[in-house]
Amino acid sequence: MNKYYLCRTYDSYRWLLERLKRKYYTWPFQNIWSDCGSNTMIRVDDETRRASYGNYLLYLTSGLINENPKTYIEVTDLMNDESITKPTYYAGDDGKDLFDRFESGLMTRQETIGFYKGNITKYVTRYAEKNGIEDLKKAQVYLGRLIEFEKLAENDDRIGAF
Repeated sequence: MNKYYLCRTYDSYRWLLERLKRKYYTWPFQNIWSDCGSNTMIRVDDETRRASYGNYLLYLTSGLINENPKTYIEVTDLMNDESITKPTYYAGDDGKDLFDRFESGLMTRQETIGFYKGNITKYVTRYAEKNGIEDLKKAQVYLGRLIEFEKLAENDDRIGAF
């Protein structure tokens, strides 16, 4: 099944191609941004791990494809979600982020739980005055990590311990 990604900015176009490259997708084009600009639509076939491209407005009016590209993913939305769930500025040279470090013993189990609870409280308390829904999403990330951490700790009492 194909997925369609709409790149409205050059940064979103480059971001998507970098993510596809990391997952070993291939594509037959170099830089199609100059042809399509903010209407750049990337069609990704997960089965063949190939990406193709087109102009979104042309897709809508020409009938070039059998599928309905009206259902697409806004790449800028993916970029925003990733910046909330996995900010790159917390990753070390080894690719591990703070969550990975805390959960593998940098802090004790109780310290890790306290860190998660403190951040959940911080983001929920300030969301209305500061960053709105973005802060609620951040709280949701910490809550999800706390839940997963507790599930792991139930099965292995060494989790989060020195």
